[in-house]
Amino acid sequence: MLRIASRCRATRHALLPPGSANWYVWLVWDFRRLEAWRRTRRLILGAYRATERFPDDERFGLRSQIRRSANSIGANIAEACGREGRDRATFLIYSISSAEELEHHLIISADLEFMPHHTSIGLRRELDQIRRMLKRLHQMTAQPPRNA
Repeated sequence: MLRIASRCRATRHALLPPGSANWYVWLVWDFRRLEAWRRTRRLILGAYRATERFPDDERFGLRSQIRRSANSIGANIAEACGREGRDRATFLIYSISSAEELEHHLIISADLEFMPHHTSIGLRRELDQIRRMLKRLHQMTAQPPRNA
């Protein structure tokens, strides 16, 4: 299980691997320290690169939708970090929903041969890892620790 551990005088937190910490501080998260956000940032860059060669008539279609949904994942993670309680959980759900939307767009763009299948598969594998992290974060948010 991943844990939220204190850093920077117990006001900023990071998603750390198991064993890194054995306690929680449930105050404010710094999204820049969350591994889910860091990986999403790399995914966004990959999505932008993958859509550069889309046909011009897809400028406001799939190209835009892929970029928007990828950006939405990271933006909702950041917004969740500025919230508490149910609001935090809600924005994590929005982030998970955007990940689902992005996966749909990646599948369709590969089916239409706008991007190579191996590119789509690589992005979708990374997206799956991010989605798992987000679901764990949501579970932790929905059920705060007892001794916080």
